[in-house]
Amino acid sequence: ATGSRRRRRSSRWTWPRPGAKPGSVGRAIPGVELRIREPDGEGVGEVLARGPNVMAGYFRNDEATAEVLHDGWLRTGDLGRLDHAGRLIVVGRAKDVVVTASGENLYLDDLEARLGAVDGVSEYCLVGIADPRGGERLGLLAVPEEAEDRVAARDAARLALREAVSG
Repeated sequence: ATGSRRRRRSSRWTWPRPGAKPGSVGRAIPGVELRIREPDGEGVGEVLARGPNVMAGYFRNDEATAEVLHDGWLRTGDLGRLDHAGRLIVVGRAKDVVVTASGENLYLDDLEARLGAVDGVSEYCLVGIADPRGGERLGLLAVPEEAEDRVAARDAARLALREAVSG
């Protein structure tokens, strides 16, 4: 996992005001630029930020820095859109999206909400797994509920997950 230690800079990019529009985190503060990378039909894309207070990079990790900083623009990992007045509305996380080899976007939060609680499973996580054809495939990691017979608990959880996914 990549650490998140950053060289000392502020990460504040917007300025919420009293009476701000619900759902908006506000306009960019003076000196900061915001833009949306590859917006979809509704104007939603990854939020990029650039300015003197945007992080300079990860401490002693040039590779991680190169992944998130491009020409001075920080790829925040947030999905959002700018409204007609330049206010930023954050709608989710870009990294919680799996893009399949066919180009389909799978939003993990939406899929997890649709899947809901699964009998016999104490917790689960949907993840993107590299697909040799390009993009990613959807993977599911699960922890069966505690039971005396761990094998039976695992098998019951596996069956419940198959039914929940196919249903």
